[in-house]
Formats: sequence, C-alpha cells, structure tokens
Amino acid sequence: MRLVISLFLVAAMAVFDLAQTQTKRPIAAIKNVVGIVKMQRSDTRQKIVATAGNLLYSGDALTTGSDASVAVLFTDGSMLKVQENSEATLKAERKGERKLDVSVDLPLGEIWAKVTRRDTRFEIETPSSVASVKGTEFSVKVDELGTSTVFVFEGLIQFQNELGEVMVKRNQKSTARANQAPDKPQKLSKKEIKQREETGPNWKLEIKTPSGNQAPNQSFQLQLKAQNPETNRVDLNCNSNVVISSTTSGALFSIDGNTWANEMEAQLASGALSLYAKGRTDKDLTINVAGNNCQPGRTTVTIVKTRQQKMRESEKVRSVVNKLGITEVDELKYTGGELKTGTGDIDEILSKINNDELEVISYEIVESPDGKKKIILRVKPAASQGGGPGTQ
Repeated sequence: MRLVISLFLVAAMAVFDLAQTQTKRPIAAIKNVVGIVKMQRSDTRQKIVATAGNLLYSGDALTTGSDASVAVLFTDGSMLKVQENSEATLKAERKGERKLDVSVDLPLGEIWAKVTRRDTRFEIETPSSVASVKGTEFSVKVDELGTSTVFVFEGLIQFQNELGEVMVKRNQKSTARANQAPDKPQKLSKKEIKQREETGPNWKLEIKTPSGNQAPNQSFQLQLKAQNPETNRVDLNCNSNVVISSTTSGALFSIDGNTWANEMEAQLASGALSLYAKGRTDKDLTINVAGNNCQPGRTTVTIVKTRQQKMRESEKVRSVVNKLGITEVDELKYTGGELKTGTGDIDEILSKINNDELEVISYEIVESPDGKKKIILRVKPAASQGGGPGTQ
C-alpha cells in the first residue's frame, strides 16, 4: 500500500480549493435520468452511477438497468435517449464549435434519437448494421441475437451492412439480421408510431438529511422516500431497489452503522428507507440516490471539522513536521489536507505516522508566489507492520 497526501500551510486563514480540470472537451451532458444508470469513463473504465448534469466525453459508455433510461443532450443540440436494459458507447469528433460527427455503438438494447443538424454525420453501429442519419427522429433496437431494427419517425435513414442497404423513410422500419441484407422497409403500425411518446417515471426519490453542518467521520442519518410525482406524497406501493452513491471522495454509507461502503444497494419498503452516511473529508458531500423506474434524488451536506478536530489535526501535522525535521514551514498555519492516492482518513494517517505505523518515504514542499506552501508526503506501512519498499 502506498499513500500520497498533501498538507496545506498558509500564512493567512484562507483556504483554496485546488480542483483538477478536465483537459478534454465534453461532447454531451446528461439531461435526465430515470432508474439506475451506470456511466463508464473511457480513460479509467470505472463505472459510477450517472446523474443529471454529468458531462460526457468521447468514448464514455452508458448502461441502463430495468425500468431505467437516460436522456443525453449533445453540444450541437441533438438528443439521444438510451432505453432500459441497454448499452451504448458515445463517440464524437468536432467539426467546428457547434458541429459534431457522432457515432453510437449499440451492442444491445434500444435508443431514441433526434438529430438537429443536416450538415454533420450521426451513425448508430450495431452488430448487424449501420444506420446513417441526417436531420431526423428515429429509434434503433438490438436484441440478444444482434438483430437490429430501425424505426423512422421523421426524415430519412440509410440502413446498411456489408450485404446491402436500404433507405428508410418517415413512418417506416427495416430489420437487419446477421449474415443477411436489411429487409425491405415496411410501414410502421400505430402502436410503433406511438412508442416515440415519452413516458415519465412512476416515482421520484427524495433525500432528507439532518439540518446544519456535519463533522467528518461522524455518522448521520438519511431518510429516503419515494413520492408520487403528481401528489408529492410517499407511495406505499414502491419497493424498488435503489443505489446510494456520491461523487465526493471519502463518502461512506451503511444500513446498520457498522459495515460501510462508498456505494451501496438497498431496497425501499413501503416507499421509504433509513440508512447512515458520513464524510471523511472537510468539504461538501454530494449524495445521489437512483432506483428502478424512479426519478433520482440528490442532496448536499456540508462536512466541517469541529474546532476540536481542527486543533487536534493541526497538532498532529506539527508533530509530523517536527518528526521529519522540516523547518521551512515554522511560521505557517495548517489549513487542511487531502489524500491524493491510496485510501484512508487524513487524521488517522497522521496518527499512524506519529506512532511509526506508517513510514514517510519522501516529502516535497511546493510553494506558490503568495507564500502558501503544500507539503506532499509519500508514505507506506512501516517495516514493523510488514510494509515493503515504496514505489513512485
């Protein structure tokens, strides 16, 4: 195990958030989520629960569960809705400030799309076909065998594979199967035309938290409720599975207050659920909850160290500084720290350094022009704790 922590020391009491910035430009944003939707970043391959407002980058993937869907708005104004039990990977290449060439990989499931620009490329790739679109409204469905069907509601679509192609017009459909050319377009039924109409979630999820700020590492109770969107009353018939998560590092959740996880799944009972949460860092804690056929809920809890916690942590930092013989920060005041890599709690890590349970491999002092300094410590378990050599 290797940990990297940053300790911030300044001459004044101001604390500045050194947030990382995304170097890539987003291609889309999530407009709305119903049910449990997972988002996978192309660079990390890590899956997280998707929420409204999440930015999407080329190569990101969306996976929907039962009774779940996600609506996406591209930067050129085009809309995409990934329906339940679907997998879709979004790729795009910029052709100007407002122009995108979009490709959606759909190995399974169903999407609906409305393309606003006629001067850009918009394609849906499936195991058995490619649907090329210019200014139209349509949907594509792929089953477990890879059979693809395109439904055109407005405009025109070129539907093709290596064995042939057809042009599918308004209120027509065509199907492509493995090792077969696409079928001749057929007229849509009234039921198929009606499927373009959007349906809303059965419930919306609300999160109730205690009033006021909460202290780090101290648990507090969450009350989850599933409300009828029309009456705003708790629906006793809702027993959906829900996923509770956070985009804030250091967030933990528990049903019983003993076993904790940074993401957990539970089941509502008669439209309600009680659980516990806590934050391990001194920052705003964003809590998200998503459930089957539910409009997700979100809330923010401010985590602030108590005066006693701040004094205790500051004393531990001073002890670590003295232990390492660092003299460059004698006149500065400690304002906070963050864990860059590894897992754990800053206060706990400082205690283990002072108790020789963790060994400091190296440290680096970074100074800004205004006199603020950051001490970067690289630590590992001490030899007495069975720790091996640290690596960068």
